Amino acid sequence: LRRFNLNWKTHIHALVVNASKKAGWILRTFSTRDRDTMMILYKSFVRSLLEYCCPLWSPHLVGEIAKVESVQRSFTARIKGVEELSYWERLMSLGLYSCNDGGKESLKGKPLV
Repeated sequence: LRRFNLNWKTHIHALVVNASKKAGWILRTFSTRDRDTMMILYKSFVRSLLEYCCPLWSPHLVGEIAKVESVQRSFTARIKGVEELSYWERLMSLGLYSCNDGGKESLKGKPLV
């Protein structure tokens, strides 16, 4: 019999790896770093992976939140016009939410449009 401990650590790790690969694919495939183009690609291909069924597995431990957040932190740092801003300033400028703090709403089913 397999025991289930309702630990989402493995799932979150796989999710972060998959989202990181997709973000890397976008950055390798598209030469533009234009804000609008990058945000459409990010929300369509990366953020959608991070948000899928998130109310079920929503990260609540600091380490899990940091892993999920690292994908967004890395991607937004490469967007033209906001690369010099701090992470929090980039989020505000791009209209995104953090996976931590008040941004938890975005990972619990609220759209990021």
